[in-house]
Amino acid sequence: MTDELRQIQIEQLKLIQAAEALISTCSKRKIRDYPGAPINRNGFRLMKVGGELVDVSIKFTIAFLDANEAHLLTPEEYRELSDQNLKAQKISARAIRVLQ
Repeated sequence: MTDELRQIQIEQLKLIQAAEALISTCSKRKIRDYPGAPINRNGFRLMKVGGELVDVSIKFTIAFLDANEAHLLTPEEYRELSDQNLKAQKISARAIRVLQ
């Protein structure tokens, strides 16, 4: 695995954790139950973290595919990284649903 891919992987993991925590907080407050109300501070933070997660996930996908094409990944690394990337996509989609 390349150093660039490892750094992006760590960044993506941090954003996944932050997004999960904010999703949990926002879900408890039921933002969507108050359609006319402005989004609270946690909702704005979730929007920001979600956007960053999408940006990092794009970089991650590109680095992941490049490393795979260059045969730099073991089968275990490939599975681990593809699972993480899928999780990031699911979290991003969940964040959007929570904010709607």
